[in-house]
Amino acid sequence: MRSRLAVTGMLLAIPLLGMLFALNIPNASATHHTSQCKWDFPWPRTVRYYIHTNYYDPSMSPTQFSLSQAQRISYGPSTWSEGGFNLLFERGDRTQSQNGYGHLSYVMRGNLVYSDIIAQTYLRTSNGTLIDSFDDIQQGMCHRDQGRPIVAGFTIFNSLVQFSEDCAAYSCSNPDRWDLHAVAAHEFGHWFAMDESGYHLGWSPIFGHQCTGHGCDDTMMQNIFAGDTHQRTLTSDDKDSARVMYGCRISGC
Repeated sequence: MRSRLAVTGMLLAIPLLGMLFALNIPNASATHHTSQCKWDFPWPRTVRYYIHTNYYDPSMSPTQFSLSQAQRISYGPSTWSEGGFNLLFERGDRTQSQNGYGHLSYVMRGNLVYSDIIAQTYLRTSNGTLIDSFDDIQQGMCHRDQGRPIVAGFTIFNSLVQFSEDCAAYSCSNPDRWDLHAVAAHEFGHWFAMDESGYHLGWSPIFGHQCTGHGCDDTMMQNIFAGDTHQRTLTSDDKDSARVMYGCRISGC
């Protein structure tokens, strides 16, 4: 994040072999911040979302993805759904994505002003409050047991950033590009109302800023390097945080 940790993700770009744009670096921690900010019962809870594509409205092309890009993005929430937790995601169309109280959950492109912010996620509660920081969560603004559960989420991919459908298969440097699946997996961790994981950053004269120590491979690591794909696979810390918040729908998740 540019100035503070937030559930919104504000996933920060780190160009390949380049400089770190983040202004604040959190202390390293073994697990991600969890909270009582949760989606409502019944559990298991299936959250239906849609992705803005040119299938819906070609006149809105600046906010939309191609069908193939949308497919890669959908792998991100599937990364969490396949974990076996009591919160899972299902892609649908606009008419299927109202998860309660008339609010839609969706993914779209948008101008986030700063090119070092890759994507940003927001959550909405049953009383209409928009959650845009982890401070809001810690203050209980979306506390399920106090009658303010999460009822919708939406993620914006920065239109100022270049994305790739598969950085594991194709070069994502010169120019720098960010993997759609990896970014989506991180952002949908914020749909769990999880904060970023902690990490250490070291300096190498050859490789520039690098993450070192515990948490560098977490899906929920705050910063992402161009070409990164490790976020596609949940680490034990990612799984532990999701399990603490929602428990398992599948034995041994």
